[in-house]
Amino acid sequence: MKLSHIVEMWDFADPAKSEQRFRDALATASGDWRLELQTQMARTCSLRERYADAHRLPDGIEPQLAGAGLKPRLRYLLERGRTFHSAGDKAAARPSGARSSRTALESIASQQHGRGAETARPL
Repeated sequence: MKLSHIVEMWDFADPAKSEQRFRDALATASGDWRLELQTQMARTCSLRERYADAHRLPDGIEPQLAGAGLKPRLRYLLERGRTFHSAGDKAAARPSGARSSRTALESIASQQHGRGAETARPL
């Protein structure tokens, strides 16, 4: 099964099945697409209450985000915040939520000024 969009790969009723799809896609993925897939693997862990694994995956990609595009940076922040929130640490979730909102707004502002999404300020 060749899927190229995150939403097509998800089966929210079966996070383990989704994780396997993401792992399979990682075999040939590179760059931003690889980072996006890894954030979604973390999400599958969070949905199964495997919070340590859900944090370990983003920890591994965080150093690569400075050179990444907007989508993997936003997905990283969203999944990091979701994991904290799902694990019951609402206070730790807030900074990720606020940063993802800021990053998205800066991207929109950049697009409106003709600079493109990829010029938005990094994390």
